[in-house]
Amino acid sequence: MLDGKDYRAWQRGLPPHSTAPASVRLALTLTQTANRMDVQADSRFDDPAARHDAQLYLALTENRLNSEASAGENARRVLHHDHVVRQLAGPFDPHHARQRFRLQLGWKAADLGVTAFVLDARGATLQALALPACP
Repeated sequence: MLDGKDYRAWQRGLPPHSTAPASVRLALTLTQTANRMDVQADSRFDDPAARHDAQLYLALTENRLNSEASAGENARRVLHHDHVVRQLAGPFDPHHARQRFRLQLGWKAADLGVTAFVLDARGATLQALALPACP
């Protein structure tokens, strides 16, 4: 997967990327306590047409997770995972969102973060922003 699409031609290099600036600007504010993370996301659309049917999502993520594979091609190996989505919230109004994530036992506060992303009506990503937590 690359940019939300099944990209099987990865051996030939990355697909061309747009040089046009993103039409959405995102800002994130995080406030964390021992058992919750409060998130505020705000966006500004440079192109008024881009906000039509756009939706904002928030993902609470955790890094530095490990799992031991017991079967298959990865048997007896420890797999390392980053940016694992623990909770996904949305869709929200594309201009502003507030969300309180309840933190579960066993989650490592120092490895948590939040990703905000804005999608258009077709599901294309207009903008994304990730911010690590600072416990």
